[in-house]
Amino acid sequence: MHPALIIEEVERAGGQIIAEGGRLRAGLPKTPDAARLRKLIALNRDDIIRWLEHGNDDTAATKRAVVRFKLRDGGGGQVIDPDGLRSAVSDLMERFGDRVDGDALLEWLAEYAMHDPSARTDEAEAALEAAEVIRRARTAKARR
Repeated sequence: MHPALIIEEVERAGGQIIAEGGRLRAGLPKTPDAARLRKLIALNRDDIIRWLEHGNDDTAATKRAVVRFKLRDGGGGQVIDPDGLRSAVSDLMERFGDRVDGDALLEWLAEYAMHDPSARTDEAEAALEAAEVIRRARTAKARR
């Protein structure tokens, strides 16, 4: 299983995984699924560490994106996509459609594009493009 999918599953369960100095720390809430998640983390420990630490390496040619989102019903979370921001936003909209809080997503995308000093130029441009796609879709829907 890809490390990004494991991390996403852990975060959906209310936990988190952090890699520091070649060590992995995982915090999981006490749920019936915690034992399965701990085993999954243990089996993929080295891959998760490499993936997390590689994602923080500015010289690495990684496109990994983490997009935070809110749903209109009060839920939300984040999508982790190893293929980059465009793919993450596309997957998010495909998965949740009109349930996504568009205003919150647009705000997050604008924040990412304008204020994240670690954002590569192509990713910042992708954030602006994704925001524009969302704006156009909302405008077209409002006209109907």
